[in-house]
Amino acid sequence: MRNYLPHFLHMKRLVAVTTAMVWLMTGPATRAEVGDPPDFREVYESLRTNLPGISEGELNQAAVAGLLQQLRGRAALADTAGPTNSALQKFIVVERNVAVAGVRRIDASLKAELTAEFRAVARTNRLKGLVLDLRFATGDDYAAAASLAELFVAKDRELLDWGAGPVKSTVGEVTIDLPVVVLVNQETLGAAEVVAGILRECGIALILGNPTSGRAYAAREMTLSGGQKLRIGTLPVKLGDGSEIPTTGLAPDITVAVGLDQERILAAEPFGPAGNSTNAPTARPARSRRPSEADLVRERRELQTNQPSLAAAREAAPDKPAIADPVLARAVDLLKGLAAVRSNRSGRIQD
Repeated sequence: MRNYLPHFLHMKRLVAVTTAMVWLMTGPATRAEVGDPPDFREVYESLRTNLPGISEGELNQAAVAGLLQQLRGRAALADTAGPTNSALQKFIVVERNVAVAGVRRIDASLKAELTAEFRAVARTNRLKGLVLDLRFATGDDYAAAASLAELFVAKDRELLDWGAGPVKSTVGEVTIDLPVVVLVNQETLGAAEVVAGILRECGIALILGNPTSGRAYAAREMTLSGGQKLRIGTLPVKLGDGSEIPTTGLAPDITVAVGLDQERILAAEPFGPAGNSTNAPTARPARSRRPSEADLVRERRELQTNQPSLAAAREAAPDKPAIADPVLARAVDLLKGLAAVRSNRSGRIQD
């Protein structure tokens, strides 16, 4: 245990210094309560000369980390190694016919990953809608954002402009021709905000959740004296209609108020036990599987054609895990309700 003690104390000092530096970058509400923040250089020098057991290099590292964390989405050191994990975090089917695509980041690999997963699932499922979950999704590759949008948007449509002129969709036939709901929150950053904005502006999707970060900026890359590449957001990104992603973030079409810490928990485990549960970390109880409007329409048709009742099948089947994530649950309800309305209208036309 003694061998780990120096490392523990070292990390403790770095955390303390980083916290102090982040405090210097606090938001307007905090500054209004305490007055103008102290001068950064003065605090830095005070820490450098008075904080015991920390080198100037460690102090500088903590200051840079705190500053870039506070400006996340507006400034970042370029990752020369590149990502080691998939851009698509998950692709699952819930409630039998709604696909859920959880995105980790917007980059050049995402379009191919999403296309492959969608086609594989669509071969064995009659999908009624897609939930594109962009909560906690990051990235500043706006070319990848435009490319991803082409899965949903036909050609001859302006998508966005990040400083080099308008970019149009070039694909003639869409790959994913389904109703789409996009989930966002205040950790939806940069290119992820742009994807949500494009799909809404093109009339493809509704946006659910909470306002995005408002940090969609085209970046200028600078080389630092140590050789690192610093990317600084300088130009706001514009959508196809000429509107900019506002600094206050994209406002959702439907707000579902959920705390950020709670969303982090639910992102790891969005499902709870079947039936009502008070242990599910959500603003609304986990729900048992209940008949949707689509189920009711299908059951009526089965009764008319003397087919086995869907209700009887439900009684025999075990309960499935409920959706504990209230934002995801709301999106699934919307898509299944829309599918039921379309199915009902189609049935009336055929009659």
